[in-house]
Amino acid sequence: MYCCSSVLVSSVEVQDVKTSGLVTSDGGSVSVNGVQLTCPAGAVDDPLNIKLKLQEPQNYYGLILNHGLENDMIFVAPVISCQPNGQTFKKHVTLTTALDRYEKQTSTEALLVLHGTPATDGRIFWEDVTGGSKFDLEKRELEVKIAQFSLIVVLLRLTWVHTKEIVTRLNLISFKYTLLVLFKSNHQHSPFE
Repeated sequence: MYCCSSVLVSSVEVQDVKTSGLVTSDGGSVSVNGVQLTCPAGAVDDPLNIKLKLQEPQNYYGLILNHGLENDMIFVAPVISCQPNGQTFKKHVTLTTALDRYEKQTSTEALLVLHGTPATDGRIFWEDVTGGSKFDLEKRELEVKIAQFSLIVVLLRLTWVHTKEIVTRLNLISFKYTLLVLFKSNHQHSPFE
C-alpha cells in the first residue's frame, strides 16, 4: 500500500503513466494499467480526446501531511487525473480501477473515495464520492460514476476518523477576519454612546 509516512518516501523518482483515446457521441473507453474510463452513448456531442494520467501518491503526501492526516490514512491506488480538466458530461461516465494495494480482510467501510476539483488558485476542492462507488472485493476493483473530470483518490482509513471531518480538513482554507462590535447605550450622555 502507498503510505504517506515521510520515513517510507523513497528518493527514487517514479514515472507517472499516461494514455489517451477518443470518445464520440456513440461512447467509448480509454484504459491504462488497470484503470478504465467508459463513456456511454450520448455523454458527449462532439468527439473528445480523453487523457488518463496515473500519478504516484507521493505527489500528494504534502496534502495529507499539511492537514495532519498522516496517521489516519494511506493511499491504496494511484491518483487518477482525468483530462481535459473540468470536462462535464451529459451522462455519468464510469471509472473503474484495480485496488491491487488493498488487502481483502480490510472492510470496505474503511475506504474513502474522493473527487478533487482544482480551483484557479491551484487549490483542490475535495468531495466525498464513496457513497456512489461500488466495491467488488473478489476482483479487488472500484467503480465510480462521475459527471465532471478532475482527480480521483482512493484512501484507506487507518483510524476511525469520520469522512466528513477528513473532507473538511482537506478543504480547510485559512482566512483572516476582523470582528467589529457595536453596541448602543441607553444613557444619553455616555462618552461611549
